[in-house]
Parts: sequence; structure tokens; C-alpha cells
Amino acid sequence: MLTHATWRERLYINTYYPSKDETLEVYSRSDGSRWLSFKRATPSLGQSILSRIWVGHKFDLKKELDASKITAREIKLPADVAEQVERLWQTMLPGPSKEPEARGLYMDAPTFIGFAKQNDFVNTGTIAFAAYHTPAYEEFVDITNDLIKACEHSSSASSVLQKLPAKMRHLTATLGAK
Repeated sequence: MLTHATWRERLYINTYYPSKDETLEVYSRSDGSRWLSFKRATPSLGQSILSRIWVGHKFDLKKELDASKITAREIKLPADVAEQVERLWQTMLPGPSKEPEARGLYMDAPTFIGFAKQNDFVNTGTIAFAAYHTPAYEEFVDITNDLIKACEHSSSASSVLQKLPAKMRHLTATLGAK
């Protein structure tokens, strides 16, 4: 679901209820502009295919792929939004110096896996389950939902994108202070 060779930041999201995979990818076009690509697979390809591979079940791959509806959208990002996405990813991906203490067991928490390309290296990280439902987590989910909303409703993307730099600066500052 991630297809652009000139990608810079990626976010993979997997949810159980409803079962879906989503990806957000910021990439550069040849003119230097940055674009946001959003893709969704419903039901989740990861849950329906990878879980069967893991436990050794035989299945018809074509049938499983055909059963998943994949939608794709993309929009051009304003330079300030693209810059804030990059800063947020650079702040988040190193992760905390100390893993937060678990506050509970969440079996149905969404999985977030982030990637950032820097020179010839790729940084990757996940959101710790201990962060689930913390204020920073909720801010991150709100930003992610706004990016998805901007792609899905390109006619109203401008108003959604105008609010994002301030939200991302706030979360970046919050995460950087810890």
C-alpha cells in the first residue's frame, strides 16, 4: 500500500474494529512539491492474510485480496504542513528514552507504525500501548484523522490543513519536552 519511491514520512495504521489498514505517506514530486497519499484496505489485509500465514493456514491469496476494498486519495500539501509533519515525525520516531509504564492491557488498540527517511537511512517506531489514551496520544490521533479527512474530502482540505501546523507544533513541543 506504500508505493512512492520518493517518500519521506509514512504512517501505517491497523485497527481491529472495524478491520482496516490505512497508510499515510508524504512524498515529493519531481517539481519539489510534497504530497500526501492516503490508502485504506477494508477489511485489513494484515489481519486477513498475515495472521493466516503466521499460523500456517492454507488459503486462496487472490480471493483474500479480492475481498479487500482498497481506496486511495492524495492531495498536495502546503509547505508549512509538510514541514510540520516532518518535524513531528523526527520528534516521535526516536521514541521516549524510557518506555512508559503500562496503565492497562488494550487488546483492541490501533497499531501505529511510523517511518521516516533521512538521507540513506530509515527510522521506524511504534506508539507504545502504554501511551494509549494519554493526552499526547489523543492529539496524535486527532492530527492523523485531520490528515485523512483532508485527503478524503479534498474540497474542504484547505480549511482542515490550515489548522494542522499549530496542532503539530504543539504536539512536537509536548513530545520534545519529555
